[in-house]
Parts: sequence; C-alpha cells; structure tokens
Amino acid sequence: MPQHMRTIRRIGARTTFFFTIALVLTSCALTLPIRDRATGRIIPDSIAEIATIKIQGIDNWLVIRGRNVHNPILLFLHGGPGSPELPLLRHFNGALEDSFVVVYWEQPGTCKSYAPDIPESALTVEKFVDYTKGVIDYLRVRFDRDKVYLVGHSWGSILAILTAKKYPEVLSAVIGVGQVVSIVDSEIKSYHQTLDRAHEARNETAIEELTAMGDPPSYVLLKDKGYEDFMTKRKWTLHFGLAVYGRSSYKNYEKYYFEATEYTLFDLPSYIRGRKLTARALARDLLNVDLTVQAEELKVPVYFMMGKYDAISATHLFDNYVRNLKAPKKEVIWFDESAHFPIFEEPARFNAEMVRIMKETEDGAAALSH
Repeated sequence: MPQHMRTIRRIGARTTFFFTIALVLTSCALTLPIRDRATGRIIPDSIAEIATIKIQGIDNWLVIRGRNVHNPILLFLHGGPGSPELPLLRHFNGALEDSFVVVYWEQPGTCKSYAPDIPESALTVEKFVDYTKGVIDYLRVRFDRDKVYLVGHSWGSILAILTAKKYPEVLSAVIGVGQVVSIVDSEIKSYHQTLDRAHEARNETAIEELTAMGDPPSYVLLKDKGYEDFMTKRKWTLHFGLAVYGRSSYKNYEKYYFEATEYTLFDLPSYIRGRKLTARALARDLLNVDLTVQAEELKVPVYFMMGKYDAISATHLFDNYVRNLKAPKKEVIWFDESAHFPIFEEPARFNAEMVRIMKETEDGAAALSH
C-alpha cells in the first residue's frame, strides 16, 4: 500500500477514535458529586444523583443535590412552559445546596422529560398540579419528610400557587418568583408595554411585527401562528430590557446550558420539541388562569420575589392580588435591579432570602409544635 494511503488511513482512524470519544463524553449526562471544599473528598452525608420517576405513566426527570441529606427539601418549578432552568439554577443558585436538598425537576414534556408520545391531553394545568404533587409525594417518602419548600418561577409560579391551594398540607412554604397572576391580563399589559417601547425607540421592525399580530389573547388561540407570534412578542420584550433588566438578549445565560454536565448535545432536539409541545398544549388552558379567583386564599406561608422592572408578570395585577390574598403569612420581596428573573439577576440576594425564609418557617413550625 502506498505511503500516502497508509497516512490517510491512520489519520482517518485517529479522527474516528477521537470523534467516538467525544460522542461518548457528550452523551453521558451526570451530576457531579458534592465535595469538601478543603479536602476535595466527597461529603459522606451529601447527595448528588439523577433520578427518573413515573407519574401517571409519564417519566419525570429529576436532579437531586444537597450537602446534607437531612436538610429541608426544596423543589424548583421552572418556567416556560417547557423552559428548563437547571443549568442556570445550578450556576447562580447552587449555594442553596448547602442549606437544602435541592430538587431540579423537568416537568412532563420538557427537555429530559420529553417523549414524542406524550398526548396533549396529558398537558393541562390541572394535570401539572397533580404531577407536582406526585413529585412531592415521592420526595416525602424517599426522604421521610412531612413537607417540602416549593419555589416556582414565571409559569412555575402559577403552578406553585395552584399546588399550594390544592395540597397545602405537604408544603412548608411556597415562593413565587416573577409571579404571574393572570395570563391574559399579563400578556395584554406586556404586549402594550413592549409596543410602547418600540414606538419610543422608533424601531419600525418591532412596531410592524407587534402590530401585525394584534392584541393578545387573540394570537394565543391560533395553534401554529399563535406560538410564533407569542415568541415574537417575547423576543421584543427581551430586546427592550423588559425581561432581563438592562439586557437585550439571553446571551449571558445561554452558555450555562452547554456547560451543564447534566445535559448532552442529544438533549437539544428534545428541548426544542418539548418547549413547542408544552406551549401549544397549554395555550388555551392558560387563558383561564386567574389566581384572584382560583387562589384567593392559601393555607401556607407564601413569599413573592419580584423584579422592579418586570413587564412579563404585570406588577399592577400582582399588587392587587397580594393585597387581597389571605394567608397565614405573606411577604413581598422586591429586587431593585431585576426584571422577570430576580432569581438569576440578583442571585446572592435571592439565595440569602431563601435561607432566611427556611429559618423563619422552620422556627415558626417548631414554636407551634410546642
């Protein structure tokens, strides 16, 4: 065999070898163990695992992490619907793993919990409330606890409040971040704020695209174009700094999705398909959400963490809701340098507030028991 052919073959073999290794490495999702910061050794009482549990016939993907397995349990409900936030939570809020057993759950239809055979009939607001209860029950049995802490962001904040309304006995407290009260009213307010900003900036492209879709909720009801218009509106809301304060894109956040060891490149199609599936399946159902009617009274302590510049949650609706909400304890914590993502925009403060809430409610529960 000619020398140049042998050389080409060797290069081809090496390329195939390294490609295979890269493929294996990018296809193995794992969550790293929690180690002692001084010695580098795995902490004996820590937990760091990926679990899949079946609820009503649907696989649900969880990452469970904590420095001490005996700490209180904290369950995160991501936004969207269908927008996983694990990489951001791990990067910005990983410090909470020192004080809680933190559970990152990807809801049915979302990325790791996506399956092409999930029927749209399984993706309703009521179903999601029961899926949340299923995860909570799994955690209560697994860790022998009576209650957990429930944190919901954006769409997850709706889910958290409705779960607290239906199943208060399993919650130590519920925390709404970027709390949405009414999808319809929030979309209307957000749409007009965004359009106003477009006029102020004399951005003809934004004005044209926003005007063409019409006032919500009309565009939500159109199955295919409705989803596209919804994403277009969100694009401009972000562009004008009404989603992330002082920023016009998610670029600072996107990189963490590629750095997360819990994800692989093979998750990207599931992320895209799942986001579209859940948004479309829940669109009509979400139009009926109005917490002023559905959750006017809660029997658990409730805390809200809100960004001062949030145009997605429609803070005037939120103010009215909190004013009339009946609960054993309610508190609003405003973040002055945040919009819709205070959990990631001001993470140090968010983490400190979560620890304070835990201590406050744990002490209160202990006092009542005596």
